[in-house]
Amino acid sequence: MGCRVLSLGTAALCLAGVLMTKVALAQRRVHVDDIVISGRFLYEAADSTGLDEPVLHPFTGTLFDLWPNGALKSECVIEDGEWGFNCQEWHLNGQLRSEEVFDPPYVLWNGWYPDGEVFFQKRFAFEEPLGPFIGVGEELDAKCFTPDGALMPCPEEILWPGESE
Repeated sequence: MGCRVLSLGTAALCLAGVLMTKVALAQRRVHVDDIVISGRFLYEAADSTGLDEPVLHPFTGTLFDLWPNGALKSECVIEDGEWGFNCQEWHLNGQLRSEEVFDPPYVLWNGWYPDGEVFFQKRFAFEEPLGPFIGVGEELDAKCFTPDGALMPCPEEILWPGESE
């Protein structure tokens, strides 16, 4: 088994004799338990080819997690083993809980209560990742709201009402 590429206009990866283009890799969905996370880097194990330790490759695709009841909890786009800052989380009831969006030069993080009302809107400066850190910089501004929509001071740490992790 093997991959033989004579001419290819896009990036490709050969795993177990199957040629996979970057588009096909990006469409892959893998559960968080099947990924090795090391700092800000994410890897998937390939055949160890008889070695004691599996061979790790940077993961490209959609990483997801589920609530204990099987409902979707989170999804993040990962490219070449790094977080892409395009992540969504859902409450147990299926309502969108939070969303991170990379909007250069910012990372926007918005959150909602289980009933869909806005909980917070935050904007961070994006900084290139250093070492094991993901790369979100200083919080530039934030607005937080009570469940009835009134402005309130933002808590130091976001705690989701009525849900345990």
